Amino acid sequence: MPKQWVISDCTIIKAEYLEAVTMQAISRARDLVCTVCASNQRHVSFRDTIITGNEKEWFQDDAGTKLCLPVVELLLDEATHWDSTYVMLTHL
Repeated sequence: MPKQWVISDCTIIKAEYLEAVTMQAISRARDLVCTVCASNQRHVSFRDTIITGNEKEWFQDDAGTKLCLPVVELLLDEATHWDSTYVMLTHL
């Protein structure tokens, strides 16, 4: 069995992938959104951090390439609407 996969010039390390999918990513995303949206001060601080980080080029990928993060509103999903989980994750 291969230890890594290459998909569209992107190498995926099997061990890292398995660790990520077994660590309850959606649950952690919900916790993050709940924490940030728990107060207006946290919400504003999170938004300001993204804006400042983009201006000062704080964010980069694994190769060191500078990234500009989108400034979006975090949305918490609803348990009764399956597509709201997708919307929540795309706004992280």
